[in-house]
Amino acid sequence: MITKELLPIIATCKNSIEFFVLKILKAEPSKQQLAVLRDIDAGYKDIAIKSGHGTGKTAMMSWVILWVGLFKLDAKIPTTAPTAPQLVRLLLPEVRKWSDKLPDELIDAVTVKNDSIAFANDNVCVARTARKEAPEGLQGFHATFLTWIIDEASGVPNAIFEVIDGSLTGNTHLRLMTANPTRADGYFFDAFHKNRELWRCHTFN
Repeated sequence: MITKELLPIIATCKNSIEFFVLKILKAEPSKQQLAVLRDIDAGYKDIAIKSGHGTGKTAMMSWVILWVGLFKLDAKIPTTAPTAPQLVRLLLPEVRKWSDKLPDELIDAVTVKNDSIAFANDNVCVARTARKEAPEGLQGFHATFLTWIIDEASGVPNAIFEVIDGSLTGNTHLRLMTANPTRADGYFFDAFHKNRELWRCHTFN
């Protein structure tokens, strides 16, 4: 049950992921993570992050999933990566870890399953592998607030990004893609080069 004291805090969370991360999750974001959170609060819809290992990108993606799932209306959050372990062994457990830090009034609003996350407000996050031979597995996602989380994006086939681009029919969406920049071509590479004006780009050192 949401207490009277928590209501104004929740109202602030709806409009600020930075507030949610700092005040509700009690996290301590790095300067790099904080820059992305502030870009989301500023209204940037398409964010790309070059990152090595151990920079906190998985934690940050988890914060985004929880924030959107808990506080946005009619939200769907498809998450994808080239391999299933990236999602089911890394990302979803990270979401579970941070959901355990929610206050008692919110903790029961999140149920992390093997390949999906259900929210009490009927929002949902699903994990789907990005396979070139089966792009239809990522079709059919429509919502008032559609949020795509694309991990290891440099290994995601262009055919998958075509499906993702085709789903963005409304004005309200968020795309967050991260990867180790191991390739000098492809959709992720182009976000930092010839398509840079379309993306808010970050580098996590």
